[in-house]
Amino acid sequence: MTHAWAVPDLSLPAAAVETAGVPLDKPMAGTFEADLRAHLRHLWQTCEFADVEVAGSDGSVVPAHAVVLRSRSVFLARKLLQSPARLDVDAGRGTLLGMLGFLYTDVLGQELAPSELVCLRALACDWGLPVLEQHCACRLAASLDAASACALLSGSDG
Repeated sequence: MTHAWAVPDLSLPAAAVETAGVPLDKPMAGTFEADLRAHLRHLWQTCEFADVEVAGSDGSVVPAHAVVLRSRSVFLARKLLQSPARLDVDAGRGTLLGMLGFLYTDVLGQELAPSELVCLRALACDWGLPVLEQHCACRLAASLDAASACALLSGSDG
């Protein structure tokens, strides 16, 4: 669905560009970024206004916000055009929570098992999220030793 509204012109007339030495055409140094991060974290934690279901291959369903998913990944934006109310993902609940948590907060949760990190890294690659892919690779490299690598490859890492 496309919308026909126009983005308003927020530019100021030349005479109004500065008032009392404060430039009005620049973002104010302040709390915008911190507030936005806090509000996104709140939406993630409460699921308030969620409008899409992210469904895992294990039957788990996690509510999310299409605007967040679309803004973080071109791949997700395209997938949500095809099915705007539901996104099916070949991953379990832990991986879904790790992925969505990162999309909302830019933080990779500490609770992910190595197998979830492997799956999450593959999803990040598929979804065009290079920063998340790098975080997963670094976390895996830091957490694996010979025994845990063998367990991961054999599918018994937990």
